[in-house]
Amino acid sequence: MKFISIFLLFALTFVTACSNDLTENKRDAVIKEVELTDFEIGLLNVVSEHFFAYDLEIKERDVQRIMITVDYYGEGELMEELLQLSIEISEEEIKDDIRIILLKQNLEEKDQWIGTIILNNGQISTTAEKDIDMEAEMLGSASGYTSLPVSINREEKKIVATIVNSNNNVISLETSIETDEQLEAATGYEQVYIVSIELE
Repeated sequence: MKFISIFLLFALTFVTACSNDLTENKRDAVIKEVELTDFEIGLLNVVSEHFFAYDLEIKERDVQRIMITVDYYGEGELMEELLQLSIEISEEEIKDDIRIILLKQNLEEKDQWIGTIILNNGQISTTAEKDIDMEAEMLGSASGYTSLPVSINREEKKIVATIVNSNNNVISLETSIETDEQLEAATGYEQVYIVSIELE
């Protein structure tokens, strides 16, 4: 009986491992947080109020476009799309990881977003920015990535970061925003920015 139990445990482990490999192979891409050096973190802190850096590993060679968006919510309602950064990519360009950097700056009572997609060969493909007027200055601010790494498929939009500005004493960031209920909880503050990545 003991040997049967050990055999079943081994068989289950083998099947699970094979299943995980199949799941991994079905992913079109994986979004990962970049491991920045202390110098890079210090530099980004100097030039921005908040920043996010990602490496995008594309496994599906049919992916042709990357889109990054920043949506602005007020009191749980979608107010406007602040920034959309879109770039077409070739099969040659997706052989290496693609780096995505987003900066949020506060300049003269305005928020400025700068988004950049950089190929691994060092070529900057495109940059976009958008200014908005701030309605009111909030007492508290918090930002964070959602749980990474995360897989993403073509025609799928993944929320990868949030920034919250609020007068609440406690700000709670959602680490996973996959459902409408989670999005509602994440945006239930005076000012919220939602960062998303999409593939086509």
